[in-house]
Amino acid sequence: HPVFPAEQLDLFRWMADYYGASLPDVIASAVPRRSDVRVKNLVQLKNDALEELSDPQSPLCKSLQRSPAQQRVIDVLRSTAGAPDSAELCRLAETSASSIQALAKKGVVEFVQPSMAEILTRAHARQTPSSNRPGLTPSQKSCFDAIQGAISAERFEPFLLLGVTGSGKTEVYLRAIEETLRAGKTALVIVPEIALTPQLFDQFQSRLDLPLALLHSQVGETLRWQSWQAVLSGEVRVAVGARSAVFAPMPNLGLLIVDEEHETSYKQSDGLRYHARDVALKRAELSGCPLVLGSATPSFESLLAAAQKRYRLLEMPERVTARPLPEIEVVNLSEIKRKDMPSENISPALAEALHKTLTKKGQAVILYNRRGFSSFLQCNSCGEAVQCPNCSVSMTFHKRSNRLVCHYCDRNEAPPSHCRYCRDPKRTAVEIGVDGTAIKTEKARDKVGSLSHRGGGTERVVDELQLLFPEARIVRMDRDTVTRKDAYREILGAMRSGEAD
Repeated sequence: HPVFPAEQLDLFRWMADYYGASLPDVIASAVPRRSDVRVKNLVQLKNDALEELSDPQSPLCKSLQRSPAQQRVIDVLRSTAGAPDSAELCRLAETSASSIQALAKKGVVEFVQPSMAEILTRAHARQTPSSNRPGLTPSQKSCFDAIQGAISAERFEPFLLLGVTGSGKTEVYLRAIEETLRAGKTALVIVPEIALTPQLFDQFQSRLDLPLALLHSQVGETLRWQSWQAVLSGEVRVAVGARSAVFAPMPNLGLLIVDEEHETSYKQSDGLRYHARDVALKRAELSGCPLVLGSATPSFESLLAAAQKRYRLLEMPERVTARPLPEIEVVNLSEIKRKDMPSENISPALAEALHKTLTKKGQAVILYNRRGFSSFLQCNSCGEAVQCPNCSVSMTFHKRSNRLVCHYCDRNEAPPSHCRYCRDPKRTAVEIGVDGTAIKTEKARDKVGSLSHRGGGTERVVDELQLLFPEARIVRMDRDTVTRKDAYREILGAMRSGEAD
């Protein structure tokens, strides 16, 4: 079976020429690794057995009276929406696989292979269908009408959807996707970060009420390959994913959406180097479908393209709820005396705002642009920082794992006890506590060659917050805490349900 549509080869040839790469390298980077896995068969009641089961005096029903375990299996199958697999059925019926096999021999149940769409539906938490279709504002309707015209005409046209935060760009996306599906086409939505996919995926699944494919590196090799096959076969007609989803083998592509098109994370910086937004533009052109680039703060490239009439500019200047944009207060930490700081990274204004929010049982989100505990370890004598021998950049200290990590090549090592440049093994390290004071791990006659933690990271900010607000339920979301497949969804779900402050 092919792993991508024949027409997609033109896109790969263009990339090879445009980015100066070989065609095999482009294809190898675009297509996920094949995963030959055995699909679990589902168990369902046979139609022939349903009539006999409805008659209490039938031989089948009488035989089931002597086998409570088999009766429980049938009761579960009758009451469960959809067909479970054997393991799930055993759990629900509190029995073993032998009961299911016995019913199969009697011709009561049968094993069926699920479709790719069913596999994806079972892999992702199914959202409750929502019939809520909010009315469109005048600017939303104007933008949607323009996109709808291109969808109906099946023509390539790039749109720059410039909408302020809260203007309802997602609703325009949904309306455009619905229109695309009605036209018998498929739709592809790309977001800049993996962390953004669960929320958008859940919104789309709830509204569209059909199987969706989720395409990014965190879903796992097997599920990613199954998702790839599902969209290639046409069983799943809408795909949502991060940067690499631009290569999804969508047959009969009718709409391509790039959300937050200004984000630099659309650039692939290692391996095959490409810009997913530019690849999406070429793909839409080759597919003859509209491309929607959405942003509240468009890139200069896209603004220039709109000014030169190469993109069609669509604007949504007002918020849906007519609420004003949040007030922004800039705090210059260099103007605050160290003794007045509640902690190393939390300013008095931020601490006060957090206190008010938590007192009112509200929630807060703090964004910090570095992960780890400290940005680097610096020698108190010579001022040198501990550097990665591969990249010649300072290594970040991660407290939870007690490792120094290079965020460029992923090299990690145990933190040294003294400066490698001063090379004085008699001296010991000096750690900086959460309150910003120096803590000596051992008594030393002086600090020659000792190391101090400089800068901060998400780990350190969380420690500071726990000291300032010990009753607060704090969760941290960065690359170190979302290594499991469903970690993004769990953390965001905790915020959504109020389990985290």
